Amino acid sequence: MFGRPYLRADGGDCGLVHVDADPVYVKLSGVCAGCQFGPIIINGMRQRLNEAVRTLVSFRSTEDRT
Repeated sequence: MFGRPYLRADGGDCGLVHVDADPVYVKLSGVCAGCQFGPIIINGMRQRLNEAVRTLVSFRSTEDRT
């Protein structure tokens, strides 16, 4: 996962919550929850996943999920 060791070193974490095609739901936890850099972290995760699966998917934070 994108930058996960760095997030954990600072007391945060990230993970995939729900994967069912598009969008993919992710969750930031610990000190990362509500952090001003959350959108940057999520964008990095999206870029890495898009490179790995060679297709474009969108990401949503679990706070956006209805």
